Amino acid sequence: MGTPVVSRLSIEAETWAADKTTAVPAGHADRAATEMTAQTAAERLPAARTQAAATCPVTPPATSIGSTVVPLAQPVGQAPPARPKRSAVT
Repeated sequence: MGTPVVSRLSIEAETWAADKTTAVPAGHADRAATEMTAQTAAERLPAARTQAAATCPVTPPATSIGSTVVPLAQPVGQAPPARPKRSAVT
């Protein structure tokens, strides 16, 4: 048997699907970065943490057909668990 012929339409369809599936994670990353920036301002976090949020990449690497998408560890829009409050030492 010979090598299968890949049509131009098949390649265009795969490219279109890859573009659409890449746009979804990119949108989530952008929203997560916006939420991180807002949280650092609201909580008046130290400069190092504010800088870390500011330099967080908002665009994930390009994906291709058949690649694995790793879900976010913390769902976007869900607040992280509350930290225990420190008791005053007297």
